[in-house]
Amino acid sequence: MTETTFRPQHLDVRAFAQNAARLEGRLSLSNLERLAQDLRGLDVDLTSNCVQWSAQGERLPVAGGAVQSWLHLQIQAQLPMQCQRCLQAMTQELHVRRSFRFVRDEHEANAQDDDSEEDLLVASKQFNLLELVEDELIMASPFAP
Repeated sequence: MTETTFRPQHLDVRAFAQNAARLEGRLSLSNLERLAQDLRGLDVDLTSNCVQWSAQGERLPVAGGAVQSWLHLQIQAQLPMQCQRCLQAMTQELHVRRSFRFVRDEHEANAQDDDSEEDLLVASKQFNLLELVEDELIMASPFAP
């Protein structure tokens, strides 16, 4: 049996889940362009601030239905920010734990979105996991720290 190598920028999510694979890594904040834009203007070296992340794939059977592909994501980061009350530099610690169920296409995601408690994403063989990490950090960041 050959071991499958998974790359976070071009992840085949169904194969990742099928193999119950795990990926983890560290990213410099300077590599997360959209998030870095929000942090620019602070007198901080974004290259020295790192984000730690891990992702675990899983396939879960559903009674009377098809097996579902899941991705469990954990992220830890310390974001340099400016306090909106005192205007001093501060560090905002973020811990994100999210699970995503993958569906076949946008139509299926839209059809299930209102009735589903879990977060849905469209399955792809070229899914960019690092963009998802950045998206989750942006959404977890406080509007007014």
